[in-house]
Amino acid sequence: MKNKSLEEIEKSTKNFLSASEAAAVLGISPSTLRKKADEYSELFPIQRVGKKYRIPKAPFIAYVRTGKTFK
Repeated sequence: MKNKSLEEIEKSTKNFLSASEAAAVLGISPSTLRKKADEYSELFPIQRVGKKYRIPKAPFIAYVRTGKTFK
């Protein structure tokens, strides 16, 4: 899977990001995002669905752009 830039993610019609997509933008590995999901969930929402993680696109982009939490 090709890593998407933040601009490509913004243009996407998907409402949620995978752990891999979010990790690529943050510059970390997907496994690190999964391991530290509790810590990252204080910065932006992370939902666990079974074994997968879903990150709502709008709050994630807002966090990356401004550095402010979406709460």
